[in-house]
Amino acid sequence: MGIIKQIDFVKYLPPSEKNPRNSEGDFLHVELGGKQAVLFAYTRFTGGSGDAAAADLACLLSFDGGRTFALPEGSEDGVLIRADEFGTDNIMSVSLWRFENGDAGIFFLVKEPDASISGWFRRFARDEDIFGGDYRQIKVFPVRFPGYYVVNNCRIAKLGKKLLIPAANHRYHMFDYGPDIDSRGVDFVFVSEDDGFTWTEAPGCMVLPDSYSRTGLQEPGLIDLPNGSLYAYARTDLGAQYESFSADGNYWTVPQRSCFTSPASPMKIAKNPFTGKYYAIWNPYGGTGAPQLAGIDPKNTDRDPNSSWNRTPLVIAESTDCRNWSAPEIMDDDPARGYCYPAIFFEDEDTMLVSYCSGCSAEDCVLCRTTIARVKL
Repeated sequence: MGIIKQIDFVKYLPPSEKNPRNSEGDFLHVELGGKQAVLFAYTRFTGGSGDAAAADLACLLSFDGGRTFALPEGSEDGVLIRADEFGTDNIMSVSLWRFENGDAGIFFLVKEPDASISGWFRRFARDEDIFGGDYRQIKVFPVRFPGYYVVNNCRIAKLGKKLLIPAANHRYHMFDYGPDIDSRGVDFVFVSEDDGFTWTEAPGCMVLPDSYSRTGLQEPGLIDLPNGSLYAYARTDLGAQYESFSADGNYWTVPQRSCFTSPASPMKIAKNPFTGKYYAIWNPYGGTGAPQLAGIDPKNTDRDPNSSWNRTPLVIAESTDCRNWSAPEIMDDDPARGYCYPAIFFEDEDTMLVSYCSGCSAEDCVLCRTTIARVKL
């Protein structure tokens, strides 16, 4: 019996002339006017398709368990938070969270005018306030040193009472021609022990022990393991995701190659809160000798890297312990498109909502379009 019993592609967010990119989203259950809904928040670009282009955070709502999504009533663009509120052009990479005290949270990155990046939470005591009401604003990082920090969408983790946000720090320098960013990521974890009201930087970090890598450890993710420890994973240019382990989120083992073959493309691992099963969504690495492509349509071994960035197919695997994984199954596999930045959300025990970038060169790039899929497990 396979993992996917049925998959429905319920919403596409294609680019347009005035809105050239829609990407990197996350989901949250909310209650609005006495009705249960799923909120989907994402980055809505208006100034181009590049990561530094003008962008705000926008949203869609579903009142039928993720079968359909639409703009909030009365909204023309669904914008939740505008970049100009922070005196900048770009905010992006949203993660949604339900705190223990019931507050709803929106985490996002702010690209500062000096080329550094800060991370912020907006925290709402009432779900209705998400759409323009009262909120408490909390800075997550930088805590000690400014820098260029990258945090993907859908990236908040929990271990006991601790909340954790992993970030890849890229050194930057200012020159006459502008900022110069080091592509090699060093991973840090920001921790809260009071339900997200205050944050500190954990003392340890993760560094890729390979002097030939040009990526380092980029776009890290975290997930808690059955034994009460933490598992970290990050994309690299070495043909695989690299992994590290921690007992408490403070100090980490030396990163090593994981079982996930992969181009330099982000992976997402999530745990089903109803069953305890783990699910991984990523791009397996193509070419000869890549066992994770066994049984997958041969067209994906001859994909166009200029169009797909090697980010196809998109596959899913499951595990009971986050160590031993099933064979992967295809979720999406157009060889002309690239699939990346997945978010995973469990509507119920056997229903998963997944969002991911799904663009192609005809739409400018793989980051320009977002797909929302409803998966029956």
